[in-house]
Amino acid sequence: MTPASSTPQPPPFADSAIVELAWNQSAAGMCLVGADGKVSRVNHAFAELVGYAEKTLEGMPLVRLHPAEHEIAMQTVHREVIEADDSAVWLGRETYFINSRGRPIVAHTRNARILSPTGEVVRLITMVDLSDTARSNRRYELINRVESYTALSSTVSNDLNNLLSIILGYTALLRAGSVD
Repeated sequence: MTPASSTPQPPPFADSAIVELAWNQSAAGMCLVGADGKVSRVNHAFAELVGYAEKTLEGMPLVRLHPAEHEIAMQTVHREVIEADDSAVWLGRETYFINSRGRPIVAHTRNARILSPTGEVVRLITMVDLSDTARSNRRYELINRVESYTALSSTVSNDLNNLLSIILGYTALLRAGSVD
C-alpha cells in the first residue's frame, strides 16, 4: 500500500453542484456584496423579495435597496463586516429594505464575512421577510388585517372627500347664479 492511498483524504465540504442547488432553491434570500458595496450575486428568493430581476441587481449599489433614512447605518454595517472581525456585526437583526415599487420591507438578516476563492472578502446577506413570520403568527395577522382595513378606509374617505368637494363647488356656483 502506498503512503498516498493509506492516508484517508477528508471529503470535500460540498460538491459545487450541491452548493449551486442550495443557492438556487433556498427559501431565504441570499445576496453577495463585494467590498465596494455593489451586489455581485443574488438568489431568486432575494430578487423576488426586493422586486428586481436577478441580473438587474448584479452591479447595483446595495444602498439603493435601503430606505434613505437607513442608508448611512447600512453602509456602516457593510464596512464593519468587510473590514472588521467583530462577530457582533454578524448577529441577526431587523433590517429595512425597499422593493422596486418603493414598498418598505422589514426583514431579519444575518451577515457573514466570506473569503472568496479569489481571495476577495465579500459579505453574504441572508434574509427572511418578517411578513412571512407575521402571516404565521396570529397576533401579527390581526395587526396586518387592521392595517389593511385602515388603509382601505383612508382611501375610501379620501375619495369621498374629493367627491364632496366637487359637489360643494358646483353647489356654490349654482347658488351664485353663474351659467358657466
